[in-house]
This record gives sequence, C-alpha cells and structure tokens, in this order.
Amino acid sequence: MQTLVEEYTSEVPATEIAQLAEDGETLGLIEELGLSGQKSLYRSEDKSEPVKPHPYRVITAEELAVFSAVFPNRECVTKYKGGPIPLRVLQIVSHVKSLEHKDMKYLEVWSPKPGIADPLLVARPSYWGDPIFILARWGSALLPFAKLRDRAADIITTRVRADLTKSKAKIDQVLVDLRSTVIAKLNEGVTFTPYHNLE
Repeated sequence: MQTLVEEYTSEVPATEIAQLAEDGETLGLIEELGLSGQKSLYRSEDKSEPVKPHPYRVITAEELAVFSAVFPNRECVTKYKGGPIPLRVLQIVSHVKSLEHKDMKYLEVWSPKPGIADPLLVARPSYWGDPIFILARWGSALLPFAKLRDRAADIITTRVRADLTKSKAKIDQVLVDLRSTVIAKLNEGVTFTPYHNLE
C-alpha cells in the first residue's frame, strides 16, 4: 500500500524570500515603513544575523480548529511511534531542524489515535507555543480538507450534544423543586444561584 504525503508550504518560495532579503531596496522600505512583521522575516530580533528563509506557512485558524478536533493526540516527533514516517516527511523534519528557527524548535505529530493513518506534522516554538507551522500530512487515505472539516463538525457536535444533555439533566433536576430549594437557601441566609449547582 502506497503512503501519500501532502506538504504545506507558503506561496512565496524560500528562494524568493532569500532573493528579496538580498535586495537592499526591499529591506530599506520595510525599515522606512516600520513593517516589523515583514522585518522579522528577514532579520532576527537582535538584528545580529539574517533569518534563514523557509517555505513553511503558519496554520490558518480554520485548519487549527479542524485539525485540533480530528487529530487530538499530540506527541513530539522524536517520541512518535504510531507508524513509519515516510522518507519525504523525514526530509522535512531534517530541513526544519537545520533551519534552527526559534519559532520551529518543537516538531510535533498530531494524530486521531495512536497508530491511525494520516498523522499531521507541525512545528512550533515549544510544546504550547505559537505560531504553529503546518508542515506535512501522510498516510494511505489523505482525506481532502472538506471531508476533514465534516469529520471535525461531527466530532464537535457529538461532544457538545453530550455536554448540553448533561447540563440539561442538571437543570431539569434543579427545576423539579426550585421553590423549596430557594426557600431552604433563604432560611440559610444565602441567595440561591442555580449556576453553582450545575458545575
């Protein structure tokens, strides 16, 4: 069975970013216009050395929401043993590590369940850090993003329905004898707040 690999890169190739960095006019205008976000693409914060360009892009808000629902299990790439990592993905890991980029120090594999197909590789500054760069996804199926969005909607709907059903049962329980409960609380010198009983 063939393993498919999907790579996520920015629309501006790393070679073009490097060329722009060498272009003095570009850097001059970025400095003149105070474009700190653009400057960070070309120079480190302490301005001591140029930032190594890379083709990887930051995950979008929609992708983060979908992938977080569909791939809830996360582990450092060095500890990942849910299945073989394809050669192309290992090459991406090697490239990202060679960049020594401060925002891409921690490489993480996200998966539905350990050993289930189609894990996702991301890079971030640390275990909890942002930004999150989306690097690659691999497996035998590689469902299109629209299908993953549908799967995420099903997962979230099921979870929210269960939470709401549990909350509704607690609300129904409080409503059964609300007046007696309020009177009992008043006798204790307490104003009854049902929200405390629902937690």
